[in-house]
Amino acid sequence: MVSLQIAETKEAKLEEARKILQELMDVVDDVLVKIERYSKTYDGYWLEKTWVHNKLKKKYFYYYLKSRTRKPRSIYLGTIPQDYYLLKDLKQYVARLRYIQQLIMGLLANLDHLEFAKQLVENLEKTQKKIAQIKAKEIPTDSS
Repeated sequence: MVSLQIAETKEAKLEEARKILQELMDVVDDVLVKIERYSKTYDGYWLEKTWVHNKLKKKYFYYYLKSRTRKPRSIYLGTIPQDYYLLKDLKQYVARLRYIQQLIMGLLANLDHLEFAKQLVENLEKTQKKIAQIKAKEIPTDSS
């Protein structure tokens, strides 16, 4: 009875782990979809800082996103956006999220393999018990 309770708690833990991994996968998918859209928008641009003098000969800086291959070739930003440094690295974030996604899928696949192996071990143990019973009774089999 104790082993049955332990087996049930292990089953519950496996199901809980599967549920948590699936929720994590959903969160990563949602974030990935949102980030990819912005990543494609700013891909191929770099930040360029241009200075100008005002009437008082004070130097001011304006920021542009520039590209050689994309249109528009120049996007005026004015002052540097606070989130520029995050936007600059979006491609790396997308790659990292895809890697995390692959890891989670691997863990889910390993859980499936673990459950299959567990069932296989249970079936092998049942078969071993039957073989032991047959040997104990000295029951003749068809192969003898």
